Amino acid sequence: MLIKQKGIVIKSVDYGESDKIITILNEHGAKVPLMARRAKKNKTGLQAHTQLFVYGLFIYSKWKGMGTLSSIDVINQNYNLRLDIYESSFASLCTEVIDRAIENDEVSQFNYQLLSFVLQKISNGVSAQLMSVIVLLKNMAKFGFSAIFDHCVLTKNTDQSTLAAYSFKYDGAIAESVIDQDPHAFKLSNRELYLLSIL
Repeated sequence: MLIKQKGIVIKSVDYGESDKIITILNEHGAKVPLMARRAKKNKTGLQAHTQLFVYGLFIYSKWKGMGTLSSIDVINQNYNLRLDIYESSFASLCTEVIDRAIENDEVSQFNYQLLSFVLQKISNGVSAQLMSVIVLLKNMAKFGFSAIFDHCVLTKNTDQSTLAAYSFKYDGAIAESVIDQDPHAFKLSNRELYLLSIL
């Protein structure tokens, strides 16, 4: 049974002399591992189409376990992301974080939309480092870390204009009046903390 799904290649691993195993994040937000036979041979045309960040229509057959890739209709190669090592490294960080944040049987439409948005913005010239920070913030809870930016963790005051620093000791933002309780607190403006709470 052939399945057609749009998706983005988030992982590509060589397998044997001529094959590759790729993982796509499909349009529904599920990770799909696929065996791309003879993908390393130039004659098949799959070598370029199975690289990271490729967005396209994937046609594959799947019964149980891993599917077998038949063909790819490329919509966007995202070739420019592989030309600049700086952009490529931050885009790779984004795909790695999203890959690790989604379990094998989990569906996350949000992460698919987030990855599409991030790759498009990086391609349009937006800072790749900024985009990777947004992906990290959005998936922070998946890795068991939560941060409080919208109120003081010590005084419980919800007035964000009084916030002056982030305390790793107390795992949250702290107000100017209690900043002496953590001399190693990372000083941030209340505007920066407000922006972090929105993100």
